[in-house]
Order: sequence, then structure tokens, then C-alpha cells
Amino acid sequence: MNWQPIDTAPIDRTDVLLWTPSGQLVGHTYDRRKWYASGVKASHFDCDVELYEAPTHWMPQPPDPDGMVSTLA
Repeated sequence: MNWQPIDTAPIDRTDVLLWTPSGQLVGHTYDRRKWYASGVKASHFDCDVELYEAPTHWMPQPPDPDGMVSTLA
């Protein structure tokens, strides 16, 4: 798995790892290349938070560790 230029990232809300100048985070795309952090919880509802810093690179999200399941899925 290698970092790829952001212009090759999927734009179908697929969760991916993003790299921004301040560090990496998990995110996904939505609405014409606006990037959002995914899995943010607010009260009892999932919500997406738009990133204030444009990512420069991405890579596919690795699978969950053996025997572990994300509670955000």
C-alpha cells in the first residue's frame, strides 16, 4: 500500500486514509471533491465534518485487525 496523489482518489464516499500537511486521518469524499472526516459521532447520530485543510495524498484503508469489527460501520 503506497500513498497516491489525491487526484486519483475515489469520489464515491469510499473510506480512505488521507494525508494532509498536518498529518494523516481517515476520511471519505462527497459533493464534488469536498473531503470530510468520517466516523465522527455527535450525540446519537453519525455526522461528517468537512476538512479545513486539503489532503494531498490518499491510500486504501487497511482491513480491521483480525477478530475486530468497527463500531462505526
